[in-house]
Amino acid sequence: MKRLSPREKRLVGAAGAAVAAFILIRFAVGPLLAYHSRLREEIPAMRRGLIAARRCAARFAALRNEVGAVQARLADRKKEFNPYTSLSEMARREGLSTEEIVMEKKPLDEKSPADYGADVKPRLKVLKTEEPSGRKAGVKVASVAELVGKLKNEAGVL
Repeated sequence: MKRLSPREKRLVGAAGAAVAAFILIRFAVGPLLAYHSRLREEIPAMRRGLIAARRCAARFAALRNEVGAVQARLADRKKEFNPYTSLSEMARREGLSTEEIVMEKKPLDEKSPADYGADVKPRLKVLKTEEPSGRKAGVKVASVAELVGKLKNEAGVL
């Protein structure tokens, strides 16, 4: 094997360093830079999602408190619900006497559409019914230009 001159040794060392730098950049630094770029794009969306989640959590807590208050009020009520007693209690709280509240049960009159002058006899005749035609299969396009072309030429939309 031939001995290398100092100049050749420096060239071989520089080539090895260049190859090592290439491998380092290609397999270590490159993926880290790509990951960093992807994170810069995803973090604002994640922050917006976090803000929305915090709002939902606050709303949930408020609703949970409201449900607790309603359940407490229901527990305070008597077992048997009587609308007349409840109205009397409400009237007392408002400073009204129970004599001022008069509840009468009025009879309900049953009336027919003819009493109101309405004619309900059928006027339309169904000749036939059928299923609507099926939808045609869609088409996948490879690019935006192809989509615009199909919308202009085939569909006549644009």
